[in-house]
Amino acid sequence: MVPLRAMFGNRFPAPVAAQITRWGQNPLSLGSYSFNAVGTGPQTRRALGGADWDGALWFAGEATEPGFFGTAHGAYLSGQSVAKAILQQ
Repeated sequence: MVPLRAMFGNRFPAPVAAQITRWGQNPLSLGSYSFNAVGTGPQTRRALGGADWDGALWFAGEATEPGFFGTAHGAYLSGQSVAKAILQQ
């Protein structure tokens, strides 16, 4: 929180809750991956990525890649896309 507060001041709200999961230790799942919830689609994943805070904070990762979520390839593509967007600012 300290670095985020230094960058954004009080505009960055304090977290209200946190949750840690240990999917790999859960005998009912033994792991996890991202997926589209019922009623969502590519537009939902696109909404997760991109810029916030006037372009000062960017989000990327496999969960933001509509075509390849849940994969290392998706994480790579998302990172490339965000890097290009930052360079075009």
